Amino acid sequence: MAKVIPFKAIRPENDKVHLVASRSVDGYNSAELRDKLAGNPYSFLHVINPDFEDGIKTKPGSKERLHKVKNHFKKFVREKIFLRDDSPCYYLYRQVKEGNEFIGIIACTSIDDYMSGVIKIHEQTLTTREEKLKDYLEVCEFNAEPVLFCYPNDEVIDTVSEEIAATRPDYDFTTTDKVRHTVWVISSRKTVKQIAERFTAIPNIYIADGHHRSASATLLGKLRRSTRKSYTGEEAFNYYLGVFFPETHLKIYDYNRVVKDLNGLSVGQIIQQLKSNFTIEEVNVADFKPTKTRNIHVCG
Repeated sequence: MAKVIPFKAIRPENDKVHLVASRSVDGYNSAELRDKLAGNPYSFLHVINPDFEDGIKTKPGSKERLHKVKNHFKKFVREKIFLRDDSPCYYLYRQVKEGNEFIGIIACTSIDDYMSGVIKIHEQTLTTREEKLKDYLEVCEFNAEPVLFCYPNDEVIDTVSEEIAATRPDYDFTTTDKVRHTVWVISSRKTVKQIAERFTAIPNIYIADGHHRSASATLLGKLRRSTRKSYTGEEAFNYYLGVFFPETHLKIYDYNRVVKDLNGLSVGQIIQQLKSNFTIEEVNVADFKPTKTRNIHVCG
């Protein structure tokens, strides 16, 4: 069973959320980044790029840079740009992009579920990147980007989500990439309990994006457990942030890869080997993009 729990979010004030929201630093060129930082004192870019304010350059990923990130985050809290909820909540999140609507629940999940296989993965991780992200979490002590999870639709959770989405949201804004973001804070104890209980009936959840974030959170949790004589399993380091979408609220795009080496086999031999697990048929070039689940198209 999956352990998906509510938490006390640290989140922007309602009137500043559209100013706080940003893409990652890598999503801007240097000129755009300077303009964003100079023109918007509330942008989260000031937290993740803290060198702008004092002009003192630090190496990305260094402990010096990470401590500056943490201090700037604390500054946002002190200035009440960020506020913390008083009680553990779930957060219903809706994203509308290019005419598609996706609704999921922001919550925390357990590193024990990751280690036991309740959380299913579909790719391996790089140790160097795990360590880098672990260092970030260890110093900064906050999750800024949730892992994207999906789970088999649950009728009760679907119904609760639909009912909440019909009410007035706490946040509703559109970013400059033309994506609309809407958030409802789920603070009702009855509803929180109901959602938590329904997730325990779900045997597995699946990582759609965020394998390294999951692995690094687990790595840090195991490290902190090893340095303590005892722990309850309820400490914050036992959990990490995720957004959980039912499977019908995911849009899966084609995943293209180039095969450069056939490992000594001919194209005909490759096709014969594929026939042991797949039904092979030739299609027109115009139909190269898969249209159904479990379809794979190969172009020679």
